[in-house]
Amino acid sequence: RIDCKCFHLVLWLGESAAEKIIGGFDYYADFCEKVRESGLEVERDEMKREVVSMFSGRTSATVLRNPELTWKKRQRSSAIQKPLHQIILRDFPTEWPELRRNFRDDEKNDFLNRKGARLFYPCVSSGIRQSGLEKVGILLHDGLVFSGDESQYESFKAGFSSEARRLLGFELPIEAGPF
Repeated sequence: RIDCKCFHLVLWLGESAAEKIIGGFDYYADFCEKVRESGLEVERDEMKREVVSMFSGRTSATVLRNPELTWKKRQRSSAIQKPLHQIILRDFPTEWPELRRNFRDDEKNDFLNRKGARLFYPCVSSGIRQSGLEKVGILLHDGLVFSGDESQYESFKAGFSSEARRLLGFELPIEAGPF
């Protein structure tokens, strides 16, 4: 599996976030720690879902009205999003309002998802060409299940990263799971 680490955060915050993540910083774990200070215990995977949900334009109010979620899941999500929203406002006082303005201007609230697709697919295509593979695997959200071996991954990553640098001006943080 190949994963673009914290893809929504990098799309939002840009190069500074990418550099921190490449250096080992984990935004989701950091958000968990800060939410725990409010007395709520949150696991990293749960936090990632909530952050991605917020970056898809959802708020605690829209979560509470979501009929697709059980009452318990709506309550839990809302309980996490309330302190998380305050943390994001505090830590990113200029960046968050700008992102929210983009959501207001985008009726489907998928501004970051579309931005990510415009970036991710050319990078994957470049990685495929560089690795010489005809097929790379199955695309999965902000990553993919990779069908090659470790040396093919290194070639794929070089092509992927080169295209990201061309499009963004900086490297995207990607990592591979076990081969």
